[in-house]
Amino acid sequence: MPASHQPDAPYPRNLLPIGQAQEQSADVSYFDAHGHVPLRVALLLAAVVGILLTALAGSARITQLRATARKHRRADHRAVNAEAKDSSKARR
Repeated sequence: MPASHQPDAPYPRNLLPIGQAQEQSADVSYFDAHGHVPLRVALLLAAVVGILLTALAGSARITQLRATARKHRRADHRAVNAEAKDSSKARR
């Protein structure tokens, strides 16, 4: 038997059952839709959905942080301008 087919071989194909023939079926229910799909398809869809949800949450957080940074930058700019006006009035 080749080394790549041994169960304990450090080969990426052996780490995930997606690359191997899986004859098992998975029951899938999504709202009112029910069906049977191969296990490897169900695992692949679950991984893709998980990645998309993580990317969505990360994008929302980045947008939130950028808005907060912009707000603070504007407040700091206003404070500097107000201070500059006060110091120019004091010189006169």
